[in-house]
Amino acid sequence: MKHRLVKSTNVYSIAHEDGKMEVRFKCAKCDGEGCDVCGSIGHGPTYEYEGVDAATFAKVSESASVGSAFHLLIKDEFKATKLP
Repeated sequence: MKHRLVKSTNVYSIAHEDGKMEVRFKCAKCDGEGCDVCGSIGHGPTYEYEGVDAATFAKVSESASVGSAFHLLIKDEFKATKLP
């Protein structure tokens, strides 16, 4: 999946393909700037959410607050898997 960076205090990037959404969260130590904890990549864990339709993904990605929209529309509504 091709991720795109977003402006958010908690979310680093998001992607959507074939009914699945991936969310990469910012590194807790460096807040996305890159450090020794995240290996200088700026993000921590990536989660995949199953069954997210394109319209719901669009609402999240186009929101003024991607993090808030994610928590409201995705987090507890879809099955999540932490990716390696």
